[in-house]
Amino acid sequence: RESLSSHVAALVEWSELVDMMGLPYHAWAVREMLPTLPICKLTRYGDMPLCREFRFFTEGGMVKCFHPYWPSGAVQDGKPDSIDWPERLNAWDVLFEAERLFLSCLAERAALACIEEDWSIDFLWTDNGWYLTDMAIAARSYHWESYPFAAKEEA
Repeated sequence: RESLSSHVAALVEWSELVDMMGLPYHAWAVREMLPTLPICKLTRYGDMPLCREFRFFTEGGMVKCFHPYWPSGAVQDGKPDSIDWPERLNAWDVLFEAERLFLSCLAERAALACIEEDWSIDFLWTDNGWYLTDMAIAARSYHWESYPFAAKEEA
């Protein structure tokens, strides 16, 4: 709360600087801080907590593939504050079948609400379960081509 006004001012300033005409900032979306159990903090990225996250890609409203949100190279570049982060990340980068089916269903429902585009849809594991935290146009989103489970298994 103490830093809210300075964060708002920074967002307005950034919106003005990135575009000659300025980006719109007349509407705001604010959400609660979701309670998580981070693997570690990434010191190079402002002590950002590294949490269990996955990205799903949809095409025509159907899940095409998925992968963990964070590649290990990006985590390493972020200078983790824990030496056991690789083991912990590997353990969390696995989706159990029930989780995969649940998140696939949620991703498809979200994509069908915006069927005009193909989407990347990000999910975060919290103390209260899974949350959809972000959606972006799939073609503009980072995709792990090398992730072994990126391709959706054929039914």
